[in-house]
Formats: sequence, C-alpha cells, structure tokens
Amino acid sequence: MRITTCLSVLLLLAGHAVPCHTAEQATSERVAATITPFLDEQTVIVAHLDLVALNIDDAVAAIGALLGEHATTGIRPVSETAQRLKIAGPREAYYLLSVADMPKYPGMIVVPLLDGSDHSGVRAVLEATAMQPGFRVEQIDRAMISAAPETLTRLKTLSPVSRPHLATALAAVETAPLKIVFTPPEYFRKVIEETLPELPEVIGGGPSTTLTAGLQWVAVGIELAPQPQVRIVVQSESAEAAVALAKKFGETCELLRKNEKARADMPSIDVVMPLLMPTVEGDRVVLALNVENGRLPKLIQALTGK
Repeated sequence: MRITTCLSVLLLLAGHAVPCHTAEQATSERVAATITPFLDEQTVIVAHLDLVALNIDDAVAAIGALLGEHATTGIRPVSETAQRLKIAGPREAYYLLSVADMPKYPGMIVVPLLDGSDHSGVRAVLEATAMQPGFRVEQIDRAMISAAPETLTRLKTLSPVSRPHLATALAAVETAPLKIVFTPPEYFRKVIEETLPELPEVIGGGPSTTLTAGLQWVAVGIELAPQPQVRIVVQSESAEAAVALAKKFGETCELLRKNEKARADMPSIDVVMPLLMPTVEGDRVVLALNVENGRLPKLIQALTGK
C-alpha cells in the first residue's frame, strides 16, 4: 500500500463520522498535543481521523453515490479493515510523513491506545494493513505504530519538535472528521529562497517568496456525510501574501489551460480550472468544494466523465 492508499483508508473511515460536540470530541488542541511526541523537525504531513460515531456501511454507500457503484468494489476490503479497527476500541488514528523517511518509506500510522481498548486487536489490524512489505508494528508509549524498522528505531530516541501552528491548522477544518495538514519544516523557506530565488517560467516566473510567504501551512478537511465536502485552507504570513499567492495560482491555471500537453492530458481542463479557483479571506487562501456551491459534483463529473 502506498501513501495514497493510506489516505484512501482514512477517507473511507471519515465517510460517516458525525461531528460530536461532547467532552470526547477531538479538539484541535488535544489532537495536536497527542501527536506532538512523534513529530520531528522534518515532519511534512499530519493526518488525523476521528473514529467516533462511524458507520462503515453508510461510508461505503456515500462513496458509491459520489463516485459510482463501481468505486465500492475496491473499497469493501478496506471497509472490513476499518470496522475491525473501530471494534478494537481506539477513537482516533494518525498518519505521519517525515522527510527523514522519504523516499524509501511511505510514512507511518499511529493509533493512540486507551485503557480498555483491545491492544492486540489494534496490532492485528495494523499488521494486516501494512503500507509496505517489511513494516513492523510496535507499541511506543501509549500508541501502536506501524512503520519501517528504521523509523521505529528513530522514534524511540526522538526529541520531539512541536509545531505551534498545528492546532491552528487543525482548527481551520475542525468540523471535518478527516483532517490533513501539510506543515513545511522551518528550514524549507530558507532552502527554497536560496536554491530557487525565481519560480520556473512554466508557472509564470516571479520571486519564490510568493510561495514561501504565501504558504505557511495547508489544512484539508474532508467529510462525506451528511453532504460531501472538501475544504482547503492555506495560511499566509499576511493578507498581502495571501493575495499574491492566489494571483499566482490563477496565473498558473491560465498557463496550464494554454499548454498543449496539459490540454491533451486533461481534456476537461477548461471546466476544471475555474472550479479550483480559491478566494482570499484575510491572510488565508480558501477553496470550498461541496454540493451546495456545486463545485464538487461538477469537478467529479469533469474528471471522471460521470
């Protein structure tokens, strides 16, 4: 299983997670604090799945309604795995990707353990769904982790590096049961600005600070019920930086629409690109894809022809 497969599993699990405003709700602050012990300086992706109030059958049905019944064929085995994990008792699961593991390994799965949960059951589920041959499952502190042996060894001596903005990024999509945060390490900005002072001409050129100042973190929230929706939030360092990033995105989309290879690869590009145009909200760039604004069904139809 590759990274995309891992995120597909999380997406399925998110299918019918109902936001729950109780003391057990996975608040952004608690979620960030729970995973911080496993973050290093090079962590680039943190995905969180709230397992509370899942209905796996409805999740499969929702995906079928959204993408067509043919899409449920490959999902059924995943749904069985999801049900087993839910029965074992954990309330949440995380996916982490660190540059330290790339490109050799596709990241790790972290499942926090609770008193009374079936630890051996959680282990069995993770062993059965290893992302890559050779992955092992070990308990480290109060979490069961599926990762490469090298990664597990590194975690045991890890000096955690907190990300002060992680809770804020999670809060930007807090109602979504599946949250994915892209969190560039602090050194990324310096590396990009020193090695790539000017952006490639293929995306219109210009200073790379448009990217480094415009993108501090990205949060993606995904839910399928009661209505499918995807919300993407990009945090910029200022309102001006957000405007510049959105403008550059628009320019890049226009260049792609005029590119012969891009048009050949995506015949529906004239329909797709306008649907992906974001808005600027203060110091953030936001894209909402949902049924209410019509963008999500139009995008799926344009990409799949269905």
